[in-house]
Amino acid sequence: MEAMAQLSIDDRAALAEQFIDYIDGSVTRLVELAVDLPPLASPPEEVSDEIYGIAHNIKGMGSTFGYDLLTEISSILCEYGRNVAECGVSNSQVINNHISAIRLVVEHRICGDGGAKGRELINGLNETIAANL
Repeated sequence: MEAMAQLSIDDRAALAEQFIDYIDGSVTRLVELAVDLPPLASPPEEVSDEIYGIAHNIKGMGSTFGYDLLTEISSILCEYGRNVAECGVSNSQVINNHISAIRLVVEHRICGDGGAKGRELINGLNETIAANL
């Protein structure tokens, strides 16, 4: 974070755009992975690991660029991935809902926590997970 503070405004803006490009690519990859997920079964371990890894990377970088809502969505997806690993069953709709939420934040450049709409989105994701674990 301290290194970001020392960058010029132009450099920070350029890095933020690179971050958005990275997220766009990550969302594309998540969609590719999710297409073949069985509706109510455990995904192959390598697919689960890759989904977790992508979500973990987004979680780690989101707050750095002011996308706290993106960090929270990705954190929930990571936690879901850990729970799926323990219970062995995944619901592809839960993963797809998270992908849609990440896409929404990126497309609309929703910085910070998203306010009341952000809380509503997070509550909806948590409710979906609770209903599917």
